[in-house]
Amino acid sequence: MGGTNDPTSADTQPLRLTAVDTSSATSTRLVAIVPPALAMLPLDAADFTVHQGDATIRPQVTRLASRGLQVVLVPDRTVKPADISLELAASIELVHLLPDTVTVLTLGDPSGDLLTADRAATMRTLAKLTGAQQPSTFSAIATSIFVPPVSLRRVYVLLTTCRSKPTAVDQDQLQASLGQHPQQSQQIDMIQIGRACSAPIPKIVRAGGGTVVNAPNANELAMAADRVNRGLLAQYQLTFPTNPAHGSTTVEVSAMHVRAQATIRASTPAVQNRASQHGNLRLLLIVLALIIVIVAGVFTIELAHSRHPD
Repeated sequence: MGGTNDPTSADTQPLRLTAVDTSSATSTRLVAIVPPALAMLPLDAADFTVHQGDATIRPQVTRLASRGLQVVLVPDRTVKPADISLELAASIELVHLLPDTVTVLTLGDPSGDLLTADRAATMRTLAKLTGAQQPSTFSAIATSIFVPPVSLRRVYVLLTTCRSKPTAVDQDQLQASLGQHPQQSQQIDMIQIGRACSAPIPKIVRAGGGTVVNAPNANELAMAADRVNRGLLAQYQLTFPTNPAHGSTTVEVSAMHVRAQATIRASTPAVQNRASQHGNLRLLLIVLALIIVIVAGVFTIELAHSRHPD
């Protein structure tokens, strides 16, 4: 695609950057999500440039949809059977849209500890999906995040009608889990079916670099799945050397008369380490709170039993 660049005739658009890894003092790795007009085109290194001070760098570029992308479909099981049918319809549409080069999985068990092996197993699991209140969808995703991805990048696609509101514990667990693994490049996209979901889940999704797509009714499911599909196909992993002396780096893509760019500020490993430590502490507090609740419940039951023996 390198020969199609024509920066002088392209209007500059914003470029989405996520999974930015500046933990190394000499190199940066990130995921660039190109504009929708370029999503279906296989771009290469000639279409990307990195500007640092007076230097222009050609990054190492990998189109994740060609190799290295793992998509995990997660329908919300805490809703009514009719809503689950809508979620499954959107899931199946997305399975058919994504190319064979993309691994498409789903949670193989409700707890989130196991992922299906391949597309065939994914389709079988989705076909047998039934409603369940526990564990919640958000808790299952949070647990699954701790299973290391076998690819360069994993994207969860949460499909929900937002009939039930997640508990504060589920919200905190999901947010803390995402914060634990920034270097594993895990992201959550979301398809809202029907009414728009209330905060904070959409906010958590966007903060982690994901997108929120709304399908107001059943007729919009295919369009919503297509939007998510294009966003997944638009992802490129970029790796390039960096100079700590420069305070900012501008990443640019230019092809087919479309140009987009974004600027990132330099951050030190020390700052990232503090953020990681903060995430560790937050998750530890959540786990301790759950243990205290369980112990208190057991103690209450035992106390009641001792006072009123059979």
